[in-house]
Amino acid sequence: MIKYSRNPDEVADAGAAGAGDHIAPVPRISIQAFCEDAATASIMQAAGEDRRMGKAHVKIQMGGIAAAAEAYRNAPTPNVVIIESESRHDELLAGLDELAQVCDAGTRVIVVARANDITLYRELVRRGISDYLMAPIAILDVVRACDAAGIEFRGLHYYDGQISTPAMEERERLAHRGYDRLMDIVGGSVVMVGAPVLEDSLLG
Repeated sequence: MIKYSRNPDEVADAGAAGAGDHIAPVPRISIQAFCEDAATASIMQAAGEDRRMGKAHVKIQMGGIAAAAEAYRNAPTPNVVIIESESRHDELLAGLDELAQVCDAGTRVIVVARANDITLYRELVRRGISDYLMAPIAILDVVRACDAAGIEFRGLHYYDGQISTPAMEERERLAHRGYDRLMDIVGGSVVMVGAPVLEDSLLG
């Protein structure tokens, strides 16, 4: 869905905006933002310094879609690309189509623009855009969008609060890996009856 920013005071005050919000830490992903407006770049910088973005590698530069397309002609794309554009419908879509020609498969793209246009939004979804944020944006808008895009990139998809098959498989893999590590630590002496119980010889 189209994400509307909060009021201007919340855009400037990240602490107040985050008082009642719970957002999981953003996965360990690479993020590059290409901004057209200095205020947006400032918000991106602040978002990159948010504690929930601590594992992510964030790079911010100016130039919008044109700069992104030029940058990736001879370089691999990051996991997540954030594009700000002040262009309108057709021009924005044309720019994104050009960017798609140089983006690596699997790269997630977040668009920041000013148009409140449901037709545009549907076209963006059809092109596989991960999220659409309406400027001016707030820090939490960026963090939340990056978290969702990171989950998409890593194959952990959530629909209506339900864990999809890829997410469940990933969690089961991690659970088995944790159990194997536990077995290594205790030398295989684990009895599974409800909760794990260690042998008396290991407790003394």
